[in-house]
Amino acid sequence: MGDLFVWHHALGLQWGRILTAKADDPESWVNREIDLRLFVMALRQFIRSADLTGDRAEPAAGHEIKEALARFHRTVPGAVDLRDSLEHFDAYESGTGRLQRKAGVNGPATTWFTHGGLDHSINVDIPGVGPIGIRIGPTVAAADELVAATRRAVG
Repeated sequence: MGDLFVWHHALGLQWGRILTAKADDPESWVNREIDLRLFVMALRQFIRSADLTGDRAEPAAGHEIKEALARFHRTVPGAVDLRDSLEHFDAYESGTGRLQRKAGVNGPATTWFTHGGLDHSINVDIPGVGPIGIRIGPTVAAADELVAATRRAVG
């Protein structure tokens, strides 16, 4: 369960950096886009940690954790595919990413960010697949709930 807490904390660190970036500072703007990408990488590790925690827990607790993880995925759909497209950006920008091959389309993917107050998102439009993305604020809230559900499950 330790990894789950470490990656949950990493999400909070990235969220704090994203929120404190200054909109009128070009360097800060670039840093925010880097932090948004790193948030997605930490998010994937957080999801893996939650899955592992559910696998290693006693059966009843594991079931509760898996249900909480399923709720998380319903709230934050596409997080795993988003991480895949960002980590393998070279393949997706070349039109040869896993999802593009699966869809039989080889057009380049486009990544974009939105910023505004507490509403930040990272998105990738993949030809033949469509846009996938996450809004950071709701993702942090869903991660907080997953950690709380895990704590309740394991006692």
